[in-house]
Amino acid sequence: MANPHPVDESQLDDLLAEYHQAKAEGRAVALADLCAAHPDLADALQAELAEDEDVARRLGGVFGTHPSRQETGGVGACGAEGRVNHR
Repeated sequence: MANPHPVDESQLDDLLAEYHQAKAEGRAVALADLCAAHPDLADALQAELAEDEDVARRLGGVFGTHPSRQETGGVGACGAEGRVNHR
């Protein structure tokens, strides 16, 4: 069955790029705020970021400590409070 609410992939890509840029610059990113600002992308955003964290966690075992160990929050339900602050 087709998704009744298709995701704007271009908008999702832009939002993910902004999220990753903020993390790279060491700025805190509140996932709940991103989801609240983009409710139509919340599920897709959460899925993408969870996949990113899974890959990073797997690579962390190979390359050392994963930056998520520095988090004060993480990818969870978009309604959950949490800020991610990677150095």
